[in-house]
This record gives sequence, C-alpha cells and structure tokens, in this order.
Amino acid sequence: WAMLFCAAGALVLAIASPQYAKRQHRLEMQYRARREIERRQVEGTAQLEPDAAPPSAEELVIPLWPLIALFAGLFALSGVMLWRLKRMTAARDSGKLPVP
Repeated sequence: WAMLFCAAGALVLAIASPQYAKRQHRLEMQYRARREIERRQVEGTAQLEPDAAPPSAEELVIPLWPLIALFAGLFALSGVMLWRLKRMTAARDSGKLPVP
C-alpha cells in the first residue's frame, strides 16, 4: 500500500507542479510587495523604483521538489521492504528458514 500511495502522491505533485508554480509565484510576489511597502513606511522613504529585480518563477520560497523527493524515497524504501518480505516468505516456504 505504501508503494501505491507514494507513487500516486508523487505523480499528482508532478502533474500539478506547473499550476502550483504559477500560483505560488503570484502569492510570493504579493508577499514581497507587502513587505517592501511596510519597509518603506517604517523607513519613511517614498522610492518609486524597486531596490532589486523580482525573482524568477523558478525561484520559489516553497518549492514542491522536496515533497516529490520524499515520496520517491518512500516508494523506493517500501519497494525494498516488499522485496525482502517476499524473499523471506519464499525462503520460509522452501524450508530454508525455521517457522517460529
């Protein structure tokens, strides 16, 4: 079951990542704009030009790749555990291991 859920989760995240990136970039730009307005109000400056260029859409503060990597790692780990279970079961059924 773990393999199935991890594969489905990674697949859904991989499919949804372009839409997520667009939305997250917009939200992060709004956040940065609000912080810049607050900073200018505190400093008392009325600067019209921004101090730095806005970051690109690929530079998200909250990316999805760690979740995809986590699901891929859990998928691999559950695959190894399933393989070990099948190997132990086959060895027990063939009489090589004592039954507890």
